[in-house]
Amino acid sequence: MTSRRGAVLLLAALAVLPSDVGAQERTVTLADAIRVSERVRPVVVRAAGDLETAAAQRRSAWGAYLPSLTASSSASSFFSEGTSRVDPVTGQLLSGNSSNRSLSTSLSASVDLFTGFRRGAESRAARASQAAAEAEFVDVRFQQALETTSQFLDALAAEQLVRVRETSVRRAEEQLKVSIAKLRAGSATRSDSLRSRVTLGNAQLELIRSRTDLATAEAGLARL
Repeated sequence: MTSRRGAVLLLAALAVLPSDVGAQERTVTLADAIRVSERVRPVVVRAAGDLETAAAQRRSAWGAYLPSLTASSSASSFFSEGTSRVDPVTGQLLSGNSSNRSLSTSLSASVDLFTGFRRGAESRAARASQAAAEAEFVDVRFQQALETTSQFLDALAAEQLVRVRETSVRRAEEQLKVSIAKLRAGSATRSDSLRSRVTLGNAQLELIRSRTDLATAEAGLARL
């Protein structure tokens, strides 16, 4: 089910339409309206944030069961200065200096074998918090979708009624023209013309009321 002008006003009010579309209308489905309301509705955004926080807390509680790793490294350099000497074979002068370099690394792991059941309690609490946050998020989304659907259908019904009233006004205008023509031709009485005028006035009044109802429905939809 789609809407035209009513649904377009929803997106315009929520500032999700690009500024370059101008007066061009965009057909929007009910699913689009629900997605828009979920992105901007504070209660839905807050519930989503609470769910992410609860999930992070559960991951942190689960990480307490993992061992702690510690890595270290060290390096050393030794230099010793000595007297030079002559190689008896080659006759070359050899340096008496010496140097030594060493590098060592270590990796250790540790884990708490017993914490007085603290880790188990924290894990259960985190799991319960996440389950509660998930349930709250689902409930909030459902309530928001229900409210948006109701307002969306109200706007559609109001728009359809406006179209019906506009048709009624056009018919009343045509009927008034016919009555005036008959009156001038002498085939109708003045009372017939007056009744046509009253009918047109009533149709115009109903159209005004319908447009007011449509504006109210669109405003309610935009506030979601």
